[in-house]
Amino acid sequence: MAPLALALRGDPDTAVSVAVVLAAVAALLAVRSGQVDRAHSALHAVRDDLQHRVTVLQETQTRLEEAQDHDTRAAALAERTRIAREIHDGVGHLLTRLLFQVHAAQVAHRGGPELVADLKRIEQTADEALSAMRAGVHALDEKGEDLAVALNRLAAGCGINQARVDCASAVSPPAPVTRCLVAVAREALTNAARHGRAKTAWVTVADFPGFWRLTVANDGAVPAWAESPQLLRSPQPGADGLGLGTRSMADRVESLGGTLRILTRPRFTVLATIPKETT
Repeated sequence: MAPLALALRGDPDTAVSVAVVLAAVAALLAVRSGQVDRAHSALHAVRDDLQHRVTVLQETQTRLEEAQDHDTRAAALAERTRIAREIHDGVGHLLTRLLFQVHAAQVAHRGGPELVADLKRIEQTADEALSAMRAGVHALDEKGEDLAVALNRLAAGCGINQARVDCASAVSPPAPVTRCLVAVAREALTNAARHGRAKTAWVTVADFPGFWRLTVANDGAVPAWAESPQLLRSPQPGADGLGLGTRSMADRVESLGGTLRILTRPRFTVLATIPKETT
């Protein structure tokens, strides 16, 4: 400002020129400042977009790793079940045939007490072997289905874009409960995809001290029959559109002493509760 003040006292034309130059510089600086601000905004937008993409990729990688773990676990359980069935069908059949042959030999040699006694001991040994084999096969078959694995496989193939599973139970339910919960979840997800046109579903298993609870919720359309309180309290197959699938879910849960509830708010939800003392 000092040169401008001196110029104003000396030569007015020079002062005008200096003022124009300063105005041009100020305008240029303003333009540059705006460009810098826009560049910073663009950089921040790019950074935020990259962070979002990285987060999405990390979530996708996590889901893929979880799916791989579930597939590995499912393959191991399927192989265990196959071995159990082969033992049951192969060794079990042979031991059963041996018992029949021993019984036939006892009848054929009933006149020889010593031989009959030997055959009786063979029969007892074969019967113990058959019982042990059946117990082993039963134990293998009971562990042949993992609840978390089964639910995640159902969610992956149910036809709903986003089907999320939360099954963090530290103790796996008994095999009958696992089969029941998987069957209910399968029917609920199938109905949500086929009839409700759901885009998102939530499957949750909670392990309480006295009971297990399965919750299957979705954002699809609520069926007409579900709006009737009377049908929800006492569903009957075929009534006002109520299908056999819903009645089947209720029958499965009730066979284990549990209850099945259907909620329509805030979203359509199938709620299955199974007490532990009955399982």
